[in-house]
Amino acid sequence: EQIKNIQWVLASPAERDSLNKFAATYRLQDVANLTILMDVRWELHNRLQVKSIPSCYVYNRQHRLVKTVQGLVRLENIINLANK
Repeated sequence: EQIKNIQWVLASPAERDSLNKFAATYRLQDVANLTILMDVRWELHNRLQVKSIPSCYVYNRQHRLVKTVQGLVRLENIINLANK
């Protein structure tokens, strides 16, 4: 229930076919608050200065960056950060 209050953006340098297969495998098309962004030119990755994959960027309701997490992160931690 708590993840429904978070806007999720999945950015990947993968090609469209790979992203579509990934989305289908995990039924991501059923997640209304998820946007999948194909970033094959690494434009977003460069802008955010991504240092590792995966990376997680948590913004608050005022669109301010709250936390950057490099590497794997537990869903509970993301929810806690998003609710700050």
